[in-house]
Formats: sequence, C-alpha cells, structure tokens
Amino acid sequence: MVDVHGRSVRLRDPDEDWLLMLCGRAADDGGDSVLIDGYALVEALRTAGEPELREVHDFLVGTDVDYFGTWVNPARGVPGTPLVRRLVEYTRAGRRVVRASDYAAPVPREPEWDRHLELIERYADALATAMEVAPRFRLDAGDLFVLDNYRFLHGRDGYRGERTLHVLTVRSTEAA
Repeated sequence: MVDVHGRSVRLRDPDEDWLLMLCGRAADDGGDSVLIDGYALVEALRTAGEPELREVHDFLVGTDVDYFGTWVNPARGVPGTPLVRRLVEYTRAGRRVVRASDYAAPVPREPEWDRHLELIERYADALATAMEVAPRFRLDAGDLFVLDNYRFLHGRDGYRGERTLHVLTVRSTEAA
C-alpha cells in the first residue's frame, strides 16, 4: 500500500516475480513464515503414483482458471473482470510460474465447471498437506527476506499481538 494524497492505494502487479519482505515488528506469539517449493510440488504431482494427483498436475499446466473468481469484495487494484491464467505456466521470457489462489474458480461459462472446481479443490488439498509439513521460520524486527515469487508459495502461521511486515514487489524483465 502506498499513501497517495492521504489515501492508501494498492500498487501490486499480479505478475511480480520477486518479493522483498522487511519485518518491522515480529508478533508476540506465532506468525512464523512458511514456504513451499512450488517447482518441487508440481514435479511431485506430475510423478505421483496416484492418478488423481497426476490429473491435478495436468489440470494445473493445461487449463485456464479465473484467478480471482470467488473473491466477493476484491481489494482496490484487483481487476473486476476475470483474470484468466493457468496456475502453472511459463512467461514469454521462459520463467516457470507456480501460483496458488484462495479465490481461483473455473473460468466463466466453462462447460466442465464442476470438474474444474473439483480439480481446483484437489490442488487446494495438496497445498494444505504441503503447508502442514513445510519449513517454518521466524522473521524478527529488521530481518529482510527476499523471495522468488514464481517458485515459492508462501504464507504465515496465525499470530497474537501486532506484526508488521513491509513488502516491496519487483517485476523483473523475466516476468514478461
């Protein structure tokens, strides 16, 4: 968020490929950061013994979704029209992008809507399982964390008290 003439404005690009996160204040309790190697997760789905997981992989790399489709009250800067993209794809410059969205939905008027929704939910289940076992680390005040946002899926655990994290997003020439 940037203060523009006394009002906060979201200036994030949906294709930012690097994040710099500076911890201004750590939470009193909890708030550990968590990372999932998206490239490794996609490869695990591709080579899984269970056909249901391989099917999720094929969906991720071969099917468009509405990235913000279920977001009822989107934040300023989030497009009001569908943002149609694949959850795993390559940029024109050749970088692989692995995405996760709590709001992904089948594209509007998709003839196989129910099937696509089922596959999105299976991907969400795979992400939840990966999140349970993923490494966690604490950012303390003054710590700066640089993240490849195309490779790593990231989040944080719940926390008590106040926590301040300043995020600078970068869109490199490889994001095009």
